Amino acid sequence: MDKHCVTLSQISDYIDSKQYGELIGESEAFYQSQIEEVKKKILGSIDAVKIIIIAGPSSSGKTTTTIKITEELKSEKDIRFVPLNIDNYFLDLDMQPKDINGDYDYETPQALDLPLIRMHLLALINGEEVSVPGYNFKTGKREGIIEKLRLKKNDIILIDSLHGMFPEMMEGIDDNKKFKLYIETLSQVKDKNFQFVRWADIRMLRRMVRDMQFRNHSPEKTLTHWHFVRRSELRYIISRLRDADVVVNSFLSYELPVMKKRLGHMFPEFIEKYRKDEERQDAYTRAVRISGIFDEIPEWENESVIPGNSLLREFIGGSVYKY
Repeated sequence: MDKHCVTLSQISDYIDSKQYGELIGESEAFYQSQIEEVKKKILGSIDAVKIIIIAGPSSSGKTTTTIKITEELKSEKDIRFVPLNIDNYFLDLDMQPKDINGDYDYETPQALDLPLIRMHLLALINGEEVSVPGYNFKTGKREGIIEKLRLKKNDIILIDSLHGMFPEMMEGIDDNKKFKLYIETLSQVKDKNFQFVRWADIRMLRRMVRDMQFRNHSPEKTLTHWHFVRRSELRYIISRLRDADVVVNSFLSYELPVMKKRLGHMFPEFIEKYRKDEERQDAYTRAVRISGIFDEIPEWENESVIPGNSLLREFIGGSVYKY
């Protein structure tokens, strides 16, 4: 929910009137209220559910949402969650699909060993033991077995994945045994021209900050790679929203001024660099659009007022959670 922030100028008003802390509190409370509703829905079918799927596009906040939901459920029921890390099921590099430029495309579900994931999920639901592979991202290969899993009576498999609702991953599994959550930055904020701030732009800013801070990737690299992310999202992820049991809005009305402080000074340079580069027009267009958003809002410098358990901490750092 965007609370009273219908436009970017109204977000600015919160800062100008020294009420930004109030906006932070309202935004966090709304997000938490959604977690409470998810908990209630899961508990309503807990006796049948064997797999909880947290899916959604890149940087929508799947990891923090997964942590918070499991915290809530553990406080209500004697449940043990068994995470299944889908990243361990990537195909070896020599079997990976490539894009038209010959680069490896990790964003597509075909980069995963879908038959093996399916086989392991069915085996776990049937009480069988599975050997989970370990994937080495430095070598681009699966190397040995990382763990052996077998579900106990009150165990529930937990899947936090971009492609958690991709049909070929879950084929043959009874729908009653799955609870499917989809998460997205469902902003309804408009700019001065009454155009909506795009959900994907918000997520790209989050990923820029996260990749720079935790993955040693430059914001520029994230910007120029983003069209691959979007292509995969539109083809394989966003269309699955209709299959979800519940949808969570992870947009926080106060986050854009925080992102401006972190990234705003970079966008004029991106615009100039890619203005005449015909092969980088996607990056140029996104840079222009985001620079326009930043022009309408001030920076927010004091990140200490952002709670340690905030979803935004997944991207800016300083979280009480371990990722």
